[in-house]
Amino acid sequence: MNIIFPPDPQANWYARTVTFINNIYNVDAVAVHALTTRWTYTVPASTNAFVLSALATIMRATAGDLGAYARATISVNNLPAAALIVARAGLGAGATGEKDNSAGSAGLFMLAADTLVATTNDPSLVGTAHYLLTSKIAEFAS
Repeated sequence: MNIIFPPDPQANWYARTVTFINNIYNVDAVAVHALTTRWTYTVPASTNAFVLSALATIMRATAGDLGAYARATISVNNLPAAALIVARAGLGAGATGEKDNSAGSAGLFMLAADTLVATTNDPSLVGTAHYLLTSKIAEFAS
């Protein structure tokens, strides 16, 4: 009997080389604006990704129109129907200091060509807002 120790190395199904991707948009005093894309992440070919965390925060820096909304959204945009919202923060009044946070659904699994998009929108006529849109993604071969 021939015993070899340690045995020849073999690939494990769980052996993955993971790359971490960090996306961030952190800007203060953004003037009013139409729907604007702040960053985009697309899962590369032959790759899968796992969204570890997502956060959308918005705060009114200077007063906006009374009742004017502003939004910060992170979503998956290439679905057959509507976009899947991962995190959305919104303001419904124009008062200085108004703030909203949305910690996204960590644990989102994405396949090759899936796209994660961060957008902001403030159609108010006056005022500024502070936005923070972040995500951390683990990317690995499929």
